[in-house]
Amino acid sequence: VGNSPDVHPYCSPWYSWLVMWRPVAYFFQKSGNFGIIYDVHSMANPALLWLSTGAMGLLLGSVAWARLRRSSLPLPLPSTTLYIAVNYGVNLLPWLGISRCTFFYHYLPAYLFSILALALILETLLRPGKSWHRAIGLACLGVIILSFWFWLPIFLGMPLTPQGFSLRMLFRSWI
Repeated sequence: VGNSPDVHPYCSPWYSWLVMWRPVAYFFQKSGNFGIIYDVHSMANPALLWLSTGAMGLLLGSVAWARLRRSSLPLPLPSTTLYIAVNYGVNLLPWLGISRCTFFYHYLPAYLFSILALALILETLLRPGKSWHRAIGLACLGVIILSFWFWLPIFLGMPLTPQGFSLRMLFRSWI
């Protein structure tokens, strides 16, 4: 009983999911004379996860702020904002009280709603208007696309050199 690497090497408490501190490694193999590595991790696109976690924080903060002030939500589409916030909570909150070993993949249903929060914010930023808003939105999309391309070998188990593998394991806890 418990939720630490002492119980299982890939156990991770719910709060670590928000930053993907401990993804689950499904497969690892070194082969050939050059030490080519094949690795499959159950992990999210890091840039997408980190940006969507921030977006969810902004969204939840705006909902809380609006409720405290008893005013309407400052974001466009208030009913959509509330829908995303409620469903994120419904999918994450039950895990807060679980004491058994949990894994990053338990976060995936809530993660979907954090991605929707990011999409809502990016849609707002990319609307015609202030050019710096648009630049921020396009920069976020660019980082997400580059991050997906960079970590694709880990998602698909494609061959990597030891250096390529090491570059993709940003934290020691990912290995």
